[in-house]
Amino acid sequence: MPIIGSLGGGSAGGFGQRKGKKLVEFDYLLVAGGGGGGFDLGGAAGGAGGFRLSYGATPLSSQTLLTMEPATPYTVTIGGGGQQGASPTAARTGGNSSFEYSDGTFSSSGGGAGDDPAGPTPNPGSPGGSGGAPSYTGNAGAYSPPEGNDGGPGYYGGGGGATQAGIAGPGSQGNAGPGGAGAPDANITGAGASTFAGGGGGGGYIPVGNPGAGGAGGGGAGGAGQAYGVTQGTPGQANTGGGGGAGSAPAPYPQARGGNGGSGVVKLRFPTGSSVVVTPPTNTVTTSPAPDGAAEIATFTVSGTVTVD
Repeated sequence: MPIIGSLGGGSAGGFGQRKGKKLVEFDYLLVAGGGGGGFDLGGAAGGAGGFRLSYGATPLSSQTLLTMEPATPYTVTIGGGGQQGASPTAARTGGNSSFEYSDGTFSSSGGGAGDDPAGPTPNPGSPGGSGGAPSYTGNAGAYSPPEGNDGGPGYYGGGGGATQAGIAGPGSQGNAGPGGAGAPDANITGAGASTFAGGGGGGGYIPVGNPGAGGAGGGGAGGAGQAYGVTQGTPGQANTGGGGGAGSAPAPYPQARGGNGGSGVVKLRFPTGSSVVVTPPTNTVTTSPAPDGAAEIATFTVSGTVTVD
């Protein structure tokens, strides 16, 4: 049962050896939970969850396959989205995503939270897989290729995304900047390419500031100035690692919540014909069609286990 060449440019064959067992090689997409958006007076946006990929010839692909021992359950952990900022509670960093493999654990870092810059309880944001705004750093895991980018400068900046830093607000009338763009998954499932890990959009300053758009890949849009009747940030999309959009505030402050970050996702691509079992049944196994290269795809939207033969 040899692995096919399309599984990654780093493959030199289908199986290694360990204590007489054949090791099953696999490709992966690993995305952590996005950071929560901040609140109050043009609150700052959440950064995207860290993005790591082995599959395909893309700038963010390591093209290095990992291995699992057959008939051995391995744990997969899906990072939750960071909590929204909502007075008096600060926005929170997203949860790390990870999976076990034959040599240890492979991880990506949760997205950074956005600042809560004003109101009765100001709170700082945080770095992460991609950083929250303003200007918190990305690539918290110090990985190569990097898992994300910095948040945009200024309190109306967007959160960082997998392929682009957050964008600063234009500086006129409190208008906010968009979140950084996420990254495509190089069609790892064979069902058409998707984009993940977009940064949240900045929140417009009262009373007439326009919100920042969420970054492509599940980032939530920011809230608008009160003249537009929208003050809350939009959540990052579930299972994309998108950052939460920032709130924008009229009084009272509790109406100016940021958006929650989007939860992460893991996709593991095994050789065609492999017997792959996942738990719980919320997670799925599908067969990728030719001509992309038939393979068995395990998709995790909640934490569980994977076993392959």
